[in-house]
Amino acid sequence: MILTSCCDSERMILALFYTIAFQDAAYHWAHDHRVSHKYFETDADPHNVTRGFFSHVGWLLCKKHPEVKAKGKGVDLSDPLIDPILMFQKKYYMILISFACGFNFVKKQ
Repeated sequence: MILTSCCDSERMILALFYTIAFQDAAYHWAHDHRVSHKYFETDADPHNVTRGFFSHVGWLLCKKHPEVKAKGKGVDLSDPLIDPILMFQKKYYMILISFACGFNFVKKQ
C-alpha cells in the first residue's frame, strides 16, 4: 500500500513534496511504477531503457508506448484509490502545481 504507515499529516506533507517535484500526480506515478515492475524491460515498461536516454530522464516528455497503455489497464491500483489524500492530489494536481509555481514568483518583502 502507498503511504499507509504514515499518519495523515505526514502523508499530506509527502503529497505536497511530490506535487512540487512536478512528476505528475502520485496516483499516475504509482501506476507507471507498478507497470514498470510488472513488465520490466518489455515494450509495456514505461521506463524501458531500450528506448534510450528519455526512458528514465525525460519519460514525462514522451508519449507512452501503446503496450504501456494496454498492459497498464490490468494493474491493481485499489489502494491509492481509497486514499483520500492521493485522490485529492490527483483531482487538483494542475491547480496545486499552479499554486506551487506562484510561490516561486512572489517577492519577499
